[in-house]
Amino acid sequence: MRVWAALLFVLVWGACPALASNAVVTAGEHAGFTRVVVQFGGPVDWQLGRTPQGYSLRISPEVPVYDMKTVFNLIGKTRLTAAAMDPATGDLALSLACPCYAMPYEERPGVIVIDLRDGTAPPGSSFELPLESLATQGQPKVNITKPSYDWTKLPSPAADASSALPFWERRAKPNPLQAETMESLRLSLIQDLGRGASHGLVDMVVPAQNSKDEVEPAYVPQHVQTVAKTDTSLNIDVRRKAALGRPLTGQGGDCWADDQMEIALWGGQQPIAAQLGPQRAGLSAEFDIPDLNAVTRAIRFQLFIGFGAEARSLIRAFAPNAPDAALWLSMAAVLDRATDPAPAFAGMEDCETSAALWATLADAKAAPTSPQAKAAVLRGFSALPPHLRRLFGPDLVDHFLQLGDITQATALYDATLRAPGDENPDFGLMKAQMSRAIGKPDTALAQISALAKLPGSGSAESLLALIEAQAPLGKPITFAQVQALEAYATERRGGVDAARFERALVLAKAGSGDFDGAFAGLNRFADAAPTVWQLLAQSAPRSAFLTHASLAPSDPFPPAAIPFAEPIANWMLELGLSDQAALWAAHVPQAPLVMLARIKMAQGDAESALALLHSDDSAKALALKAQSYQALGQAQKAAEIYAHLGQPKDHWQAVAQARDWQALATDGPAPWREVAALLINKASAAATGPLAHGAALIARSAATRDAILALLGQTKAPL
Repeated sequence: MRVWAALLFVLVWGACPALASNAVVTAGEHAGFTRVVVQFGGPVDWQLGRTPQGYSLRISPEVPVYDMKTVFNLIGKTRLTAAAMDPATGDLALSLACPCYAMPYEERPGVIVIDLRDGTAPPGSSFELPLESLATQGQPKVNITKPSYDWTKLPSPAADASSALPFWERRAKPNPLQAETMESLRLSLIQDLGRGASHGLVDMVVPAQNSKDEVEPAYVPQHVQTVAKTDTSLNIDVRRKAALGRPLTGQGGDCWADDQMEIALWGGQQPIAAQLGPQRAGLSAEFDIPDLNAVTRAIRFQLFIGFGAEARSLIRAFAPNAPDAALWLSMAAVLDRATDPAPAFAGMEDCETSAALWATLADAKAAPTSPQAKAAVLRGFSALPPHLRRLFGPDLVDHFLQLGDITQATALYDATLRAPGDENPDFGLMKAQMSRAIGKPDTALAQISALAKLPGSGSAESLLALIEAQAPLGKPITFAQVQALEAYATERRGGVDAARFERALVLAKAGSGDFDGAFAGLNRFADAAPTVWQLLAQSAPRSAFLTHASLAPSDPFPPAAIPFAEPIANWMLELGLSDQAALWAAHVPQAPLVMLARIKMAQGDAESALALLHSDDSAKALALKAQSYQALGQAQKAAEIYAHLGQPKDHWQAVAQARDWQALATDGPAPWREVAALLINKASAAATGPLAHGAALIARSAATRDAILALLGQTKAPL
């Protein structure tokens, strides 16, 4: 059994390099940036540099095999348009279609994150340099360095006779390796401790010393990590911050602990009305001095029932300097959805406590990234009392849907639905948003449409959600809906929701056909531009299309229109605007050759059209080739192609263009056959006298007229 186990271990270990050589590439869309994540099997050396198309990621020494099947599952192509492996170098090439810059970092060994952010790169960014110049201009390869001190590689000192004596009788003897050993250990410790201190993971304090010159830290809790003493001049008490019972943020700051936010324990099971009196009793003791315990109980109870304003009043009146006052004030602001002037949860979205939940609720831009932080959000949310889960659930689900994290949103959605209570419009909207996120747009539209018809305070949010669901699907938006949304936006002008309603109004105008108003609104809401261009390409009236899609050669090309450049170019061709079609086709990623050939034909360049289609034998390409041959006067070649395609009318028209009257007279269809026969027999016709000759001419003229009229009735206009 041991032999078989050893053999199995060797086989599995040998397979590990092959497994580690694969790298999975995924991506997600966020507000202001697209995040690309490359997951390797272990630590790698990597460099990122600029290319004419975007950026390249280089891995060394071993080139991985990239799995990119799911890159575009959750994102469009507004920023990242292509991800491919360069066959020459093995680099991961990222092609961009936006004025963006890359900001990469290594989240943990083997996981590289590349954020493609809108705007221009910071001055001096080494990631803007080509890979070939990085070795001489400052961007080192990023890798995991090995420790400088390895005790397993130190030689053992030679044994002497004293080693056989009991340890209490041995005399100290200088070890020639001691100086080298202790120096490398000291340097290694200093490097590691300095790195830990710079990340906020280690506290370094000078300990107090007693009369015997022994190391005794001034504060020695039971979680002391170690005491390092490499010589008599360096006495350092080293304690891990996390071991002190203080959870940390990603920047090394302190997180609020879970026991400070156990809001489910701050109220009882009795009806709220029955708890109000006892919970507020005894706030002041003798001489009107506040009783901190009673005040704490009352403040926490107000937070438990969701009364943020009342909790703030108690804090300011009785406990402005309480240890948890800042925490309570921020929780009160979250409960009231109010602006927090002194956010106590700032930067805590990656904590491993319930602080991650409250930080996410407090900041619309907060994005927990680590699995531990996401688990803390879900754990903290599930621990909330049911009424607070119902209060926060819809907003929290929407928050993670906006971040593109459907897994986390689904878990929060399920936890919200488990909270008992009646349905409300917020729940209906949450269900519709989830339906849309999991690929059921028609279900979402039906759910939102039903909500939008209900009276009450939720009708405004329902209409907003309806517009946001209808517009990307190309569903028509009525003028009455636009008017209602304008009224809601006017009511909220200057409020926290004003921007959301004004952005939805831009989409509504585009969906209703008011593209002048929609494009005017893009100055403030550039993120709505892809949907507006989509609607312009799909359903805009001809006048609006020509107004907003016509470009001068010197005009900057709108990046948001790139995904729709192909249908716009085709529409320009249909309108006979070949030069405009060429401008749009130039921005189509991997433009179809048939479309480019159509543009060349429309511009009168049949030779270039043939050159583009020389290796394409599809039906559309062959039809274009035939038209090109006809335009170049090679009608016989065109006739052969039409015969191959099974298009008899076009075939015989090309034969007629080639003036092959004999073929037409012999095998052609009826109208062509009669005309060709008349032309062939014209030269052989003879008459015996002037009157007979005149009569023959009249007869032939009448026959020719009838044949030509029949031909014109069945033949399309020549090219």
